[in-house]
Parts: sequence; structure tokens; C-alpha cells
Amino acid sequence: MLTSGRQLITILPPTSSLLLILVLMVMLLFPTRQALRVALLAWLLVAWPVLIYLLLHPLEMETPRGRNLPMAYGTALVLIAVLIPVQRGLAGKIERLTSERARLAAFGGASSTPVSLGNLIERMERGEFDLIAVGRALLTMRSD
Repeated sequence: MLTSGRQLITILPPTSSLLLILVLMVMLLFPTRQALRVALLAWLLVAWPVLIYLLLHPLEMETPRGRNLPMAYGTALVLIAVLIPVQRGLAGKIERLTSERARLAAFGGASSTPVSLGNLIERMERGEFDLIAVGRALLTMRSD
């Protein structure tokens, strides 16, 4: 209880909501390692003192808001510990899929047009391709 007779829990601003917003913004704007550090630092600066205070003042912990704050700060900690790495992993997969799509488009994607195999068959019949040499090269590559 504060010295003026008022409980901290009654005059504490809505820091839990602001902390959740901050953690979500950090998830979106910072690289993974930096996001983890910044979000954890914000949690330690905002949530930790309030949780310690509530543990040291059990009467305030019994109020509805006193029971709500540990749950809200716990949710923020779960966002930090679990969702930031998961979100970064998904972002990395999306980036890889995008680059793979661009690579496939460059090697015959939407801009390529189909051609007949007649020209290829004619060249094979004329002996322009030495498939035996290609086979030998593949066999020697496998044995290395």
C-alpha cells in the first residue's frame, strides 16, 4: 500500500496493454535477435517491478486488477519467448518461397513459351548429342 493510503493497483496506468502493443511493434520492426533483446528489456522494465510489488503486497494481488496483471504480463512474456522466433521463422520461409518463385520464373516460368520437340529429335537422330559420354560422366561423378 502506498503511503497516502491508496493502493498502487488502483492508480497504475494501463501498462499491460501498452506493453503488448510495444512487443507487437518490436516483432514487426526489429530483426530477430534485436527484437528479442528489446522486447525482453521492455518487459523487464515494465512488468517485473509491478510483479515484484504484487508479490510483496498480497492484499493488492487479491483485487481483480491484481489478478489480471500477472496474466497480462505473462501473455506478453509468451509473445516475447515464443512468437517472435516463430514469426521470424515464417518470415524467412516466405522470403525463401518468394526467391524460389522468382528463380523458377527466370528458368521458364510465366514468360516462357512451349516449343515442339521435333527439332530436338532431329538433332538426336543426326548424332549431335553424345549421350554415352554424358552417362559416363554421371557415373564417374557418383563414384567420387
